[in-house]
Amino acid sequence: MASLGPARPHVPAEDAAEASELAKENDIDLVITVGGMRIGADLVMARARAAARSPDTTTTAIEGLTINDVPVEVTGAANQTLQLPGGRIVLNERQNSSNTVTAMHLVLDGVADLAIASATAKLH
Repeated sequence: MASLGPARPHVPAEDAAEASELAKENDIDLVITVGGMRIGADLVMARARAAARSPDTTTTAIEGLTINDVPVEVTGAANQTLQLPGGRIVLNERQNSSNTVTAMHLVLDGVADLAIASATAKLH
């Protein structure tokens, strides 16, 4: 069973720095307990942008990531994978053929498959 921390209001932001500041001002945290593990973060954000005259862009921001209250280094590299007992967390998950980015993808085999802060952008 997965449980999430208390619901918090949506706080719009233009970039990671602004999102981080708004999260601190509004005391917004991510706390997930699943498969006997506690995963927390101060900020998890994904953003995608599609534009007609410039390249598509995707960005993520993850701050204060912990697993069972142990700090985890977030490198910013695409598809950074953290192995967990019975699963994994993929940070800054990128797919080659789409303008989609997922800041945090938690997979516990047979238990949970959670995409946290995912964004896609397309021109129509």
